[in-house]
Amino acid sequence: VKDLAEKLLHLGWNVVVEKTNVDYREMISAISEFAKDHVKSNTAVLFYFSGHGFCCDGDDYLCPIDTDVSEHLARDTNLSLTKLLEKMRG
Repeated sequence: VKDLAEKLLHLGWNVVVEKTNVDYREMISAISEFAKDHVKSNTAVLFYFSGHGFCCDGDDYLCPIDTDVSEHLARDTNLSLTKLLEKMRG
């Protein structure tokens, strides 16, 4: 993450490294804050996630550190990429 941040800074990007190794609540909170503070119209945003993910019922999910991939809990304890993209669109 640090190497990528350095490269992006060198290219002129405003780099915000929010969180690492977060649980579900921290992940949702950090993404909501990031979207509120940095996602504006006509602005390019790069969201970088390094971790695990999976597909369930046609949607993709990012896994926080306290993830549960049991079929009945997957949607409640992991971050849907569909919801993430909605937040990033503003």
